Amino acid sequence: MGIPRAQPLDQDRPVNRAWLWAVVVAVAAFLFRLVPVLRGGGLFGFGNYDDGVYFVSAVGLIHGLLPYRDFLLLHPPAITVLLAPFAALAQLTSDSYGFAAARVAWMLLGAANAVLIWKILKPIGLVAAVFGGFGYAVFYPAVYADHSTLLESPATTALLFAILLLQPLIHDDSLPRGKALVAGALLGLGMTIKIWGAVTLLIVLGWLLLLRRYGAALRVALASAATATVICLPFFASAPTAMWNQVVRDQ
Repeated sequence: MGIPRAQPLDQDRPVNRAWLWAVVVAVAAFLFRLVPVLRGGGLFGFGNYDDGVYFVSAVGLIHGLLPYRDFLLLHPPAITVLLAPFAALAQLTSDSYGFAAARVAWMLLGAANAVLIWKILKPIGLVAAVFGGFGYAVFYPAVYADHSTLLESPATTALLFAILLLQPLIHDDSLPRGKALVAGALLGLGMTIKIWGAVTLLIVLGWLLLLRRYGAALRVALASAATATVICLPFFASAPTAMWNQVVRDQ
């Protein structure tokens, strides 16, 4: 008699199936952003006005020009910093290739955002996770924001990562300090991308205070303030009045 072959364990199959859904959500989100662009003017075609402004601000930055001091920018400076690597790539190739690469990167951020929503909702159930992920993948305002280099896509990524890090506080009394600090830093980054991220930060802090997670709230507040200071201070120091007027008063 031969020795019967061991049956493969299938304990991980539900987990693998769940992550397969995450991959499907990511691919759907990316295609919903890429295909309309390709069917329109293509990656080298004209987008809207704002995406070009942000990219040109990054080109100016790598050539030594600072927003607020040397040119007008009605938003915080993080978008200029985030696009700087693609502006540098444009100097090695062409503006068209640098801008196209930035567009694809923003589409990938959109796909990542859909997966982050899937991950946040997964503790509720797979149906909720898939529904939420696909909802973001096909939601027109999200598709529009992620199809090119607009502010909302990286700001959304920062917010969703922060929520994911803070999510255990719903059930646990405490959170590792590192996670709270990283979450705060991400929320601070969101403020430096779009000034209205300050409202999001206040909402998150209010939620933590309602949960009586006072230590986490303090660390989030401190880390967000530190991140905003590190990113904004060099630009503010070069043109304090102009930056205040453009970023805060004019908004």
